[in-house]
This record gives sequence, C-alpha cells and structure tokens, in this order.
Amino acid sequence: MIWLVRKTLALGVTLTISTCAAMFVRHVVLPDIYASPPYVVGIGSDGGGVRLPDAPLTITYKPGAARTDAADQHRTAGVVKLRMTLGRDGTVSCVMPVETLPDGLTERAVEAAKRIKFRPAIVGGQFVDTEQIVEYEFPLPTD
Repeated sequence: MIWLVRKTLALGVTLTISTCAAMFVRHVVLPDIYASPPYVVGIGSDGGGVRLPDAPLTITYKPGAARTDAADQHRTAGVVKLRMTLGRDGTVSCVMPVETLPDGLTERAVEAAKRIKFRPAIVGGQFVDTEQIVEYEFPLPTD
C-alpha cells in the first residue's frame, strides 16, 4: 500500500514539473514562435499538439485603454503587448504581459483586454481555445 502511495505522489510531482517546464519553454525561451498567427492549442490529429484553425478567430470589439495621469505627467509612450487565451466559450483568460510600460499603462491595457469581444476559432466544426498576442498603443499626449 505504501508503495502505491509513493508511486502516485511521484507521478503527481513529475506531471507538475513537466507542465511547469513546458510553460517556461513556451512563454520564456520560445515566445516568438507562438506570437503570430494565432495558434489553436490542444487540437491535433492525435488529440494534442498545435493546428491552424479552419475558421480563424475574429475580434469583433477591442476596447481602447485609457492613459493614466501619471503617464501623462511623465510623458510615457509606447506599446503594451499581451498574450491571452481567447476561449471557445467567448471568455478572455490568462492575460499575461509580454512587453510592458510603467505608470499604470500595462494595468490599463490588461483591464481593456479582458473586455475584448470575439468569435472563437473553429477546428473540425467545433469552437476552440486560441492563444493570441494583442497590442495596445499609448502615444504621447497632444497638448
């Protein structure tokens, strides 16, 4: 009985480490591979892998991100890039900054990205989750 418990715990630890290592490679070591075009995760001929969609994801509404007072005072400008999962059920999740800006602009971009509306990608006649990079540009304010 103790042998079974040890094997089960070892398997759980191995799976956790493998998942974390895969996420590290995917998001830190090789982030540009997943940047463009949008890839559908977890759908392949064998039930796993990565495939291009039959009908691509379409963003129907992308709300703007407002500047902050601090960004205006410091004249902060640039682009915030966010990696996110656009779900088969129409939800936005796992919003992670890839390129950030100071003065609260990254937070404003994340808030706006969570309100994105879209039509999910279709693979094999089914809606699927899609990873996408979305950019929010913050130009210098005009005085």
